[in-house]
Amino acid sequence: MPGQRPEAPVECKSGEDLPKRSGSRVSCHEGIIKLQSADMPCLPGAEFNNDCNRCVCGNAGEEFCTLKGCSAEQPVAGCPHGPAFIDECNNDCNCVNGKVYSCTKKACKPGEQPEKPRSCGVDDNLPKRTGRRVFCHKGIIKTQSLDAPCLPGSVYKADCNTCVCGDNGVAGCTLKLCSKDESGCPHGKEFIDECGNDCNCVDNKFYGCTRKACKAGQTSQKPMSCNGTDNLPERSKRRVFCHDKIVKVQNEDAKCLPGALFKMECNNCVCSDNGVAGCTLKLCLPEQKADCTLKRLKRSTEPCPPGCAHGPEFIDECGNDCRCVDNKFYGCTFKACREGQMSQKPMSCKGSDGLPNRSRRRVFCHENIVKVQDTDAKCLPGAAFKNECNSCVCSDTGVAGCTLKLCI
Repeated sequence: MPGQRPEAPVECKSGEDLPKRSGSRVSCHEGIIKLQSADMPCLPGAEFNNDCNRCVCGNAGEEFCTLKGCSAEQPVAGCPHGPAFIDECNNDCNCVNGKVYSCTKKACKPGEQPEKPRSCGVDDNLPKRTGRRVFCHKGIIKTQSLDAPCLPGSVYKADCNTCVCGDNGVAGCTLKLCSKDESGCPHGKEFIDECGNDCNCVDNKFYGCTRKACKAGQTSQKPMSCNGTDNLPERSKRRVFCHDKIVKVQNEDAKCLPGALFKMECNNCVCSDNGVAGCTLKLCLPEQKADCTLKRLKRSTEPCPPGCAHGPEFIDECGNDCRCVDNKFYGCTFKACREGQMSQKPMSCKGSDGLPNRSRRRVFCHENIVKVQDTDAKCLPGAAFKNECNSCVCSDTGVAGCTLKLCI
């Protein structure tokens, strides 16, 4: 520009209005603007900026800076909503290189728009993000690191308390006493107490319990302790489990609590961080024989359970192997079932395609259900199965006819 000379230092009087250089310290030193790496000791007597704070360098190269709470948000044309926000579809959106937002890809519900910030009010229930502060700022939901100075005017929750950020980046919060789960029910929704009573959380305020008499040394409404799956009480059609070393209860079809330990028939299960249970795969034998004998002794008209109507072996909807025991009932492994599947209900089929595999066993479709037998056993008339890449059908005489493709 006119009046400027190449290679002439730019003069300065203080650390105000200095230019910025990414990764470098720009300072005013001895009346001129100087540049050095940000990780080098500063120049004695130099003035420079650190975010919104003014700094002066000491004689030994140490920095002396003001302690203002600097806004973590630096709006730019490409990212007008700050570094991070949550959109209407509950996606996390982060500013990339100060130019554009990159968002997660959760499906939007009707009326929602991706990458459009979710609006909020002071008293709204804000979503949660592990390790992040979620707050309402200028009418939209934003996020930042928990250790970052809060944005002036932002409102957020700290446990059950409401916090408002001041102009200096320091928040003032209410001082309510918060229980473990932000309610009056610190042990979760349901537990069993030392006396064997069922206790349920009422309106997130207190527990209501049944009134069984307590034995000496027991305390009502004090949770029953546990150290695993041994000796857990039973509740019909409910999951009784050990969680945080106390006995809790939930519906069998509910998502299990991470870290929960419980029984599925004779198998031990542990719940993963995503709420899916992993169980041992022991063959459990239901005690049907004794039940049936008792009914007969009482001359009950109710028939005993039928025998093994699906043959010696089949695979159920959950992928479990079920085997006939004493021609009376089936004992099955216990893999976890997905939604809509039923244990001990045979897996359906319509031919040899898509059948599961079992090492050194013949898996076949017979009477529209998936069955299993030894590979050297006589096949069942009408059974359809695979022999490598070839499809086979069993004749009325128990002899299989197969296609003759060359399998690679």
